Amino acid sequence: MLLNKCNIFLCTNARTSGLISSSIKLLSTAVPNSQSKPSGETKLYASVCVERMPVITCDMNDLENRYSNLINEINVRRSLLSNHELRHLRDIERAKKKKDKQDDQELVIETAVDYEDKQLKQFKSFEFANRKTSAEFDKANVEKENKKLLLQNIDYILDKKLILLVSEPNSSVWQLPKVELASEDLSLRKTAERAVQGLSEKFEVDYMGNAPVGVFKSKKESLIEKQYFFKAQYKSGAQHLASSKFDFVWIRKDELKDFIKNKDYLACLNNFILDF
Repeated sequence: MLLNKCNIFLCTNARTSGLISSSIKLLSTAVPNSQSKPSGETKLYASVCVERMPVITCDMNDLENRYSNLINEINVRRSLLSNHELRHLRDIERAKKKKDKQDDQELVIETAVDYEDKQLKQFKSFEFANRKTSAEFDKANVEKENKKLLLQNIDYILDKKLILLVSEPNSSVWQLPKVELASEDLSLRKTAERAVQGLSEKFEVDYMGNAPVGVFKSKKESLIEKQYFFKAQYKSGAQHLASSKFDFVWIRKDELKDFIKNKDYLACLNNFILDF
């Protein structure tokens, strides 16, 4: 009987000591260490990805061309005769009656074939606009003189999406327009608007929502920087960027790697910039 009491006492002491040691460990982790290094300073930025959407449709590839030709051929086979085709048939029938020397022929000033020849001549004289370059911009001449001047024109490619990159004066670092969060900003969206207005007050964009589409975090020694990205579509005023203090270019998504050297920053941009 005494042996059983001793076993119960030892077990109770063991459990109590285990609880005390666990409590001490929890308290030691909960109490902050006064000797630990203080966290670095954190700065918040808002960046805007300004996109100029395609002005014209893209060129079709080989598969799209073959499919388009097939659909057109099927539509022609299933369609009824147009007024012009019916007119051509009447002309043929009229010519056949004239050949048979029937006297009740009506006078025809212009046949369907004559109308086709006239329209074909007018079509050949029509000069189509350049699909790659705007009419007011000579890409071939500028490309030889200064490639950057070529990329500063927003209309040098009309069938592709273009993205705006800026660089500080006397700097080789290219990035999206950004500005630091200020105390008077009511939201990050307001900060993003200041980033665009800092380029030019006459440069207008349409923002795609109030929430950021991505975030990039970088650390330099004790300084931590967080950039929140907003997307916007170009509206007007690109010509006023020439008077901005920033250097700028309009580039395609596949050209980002030629300007942005930070691989982590480039990977972050590729997550939310779509190319189509």
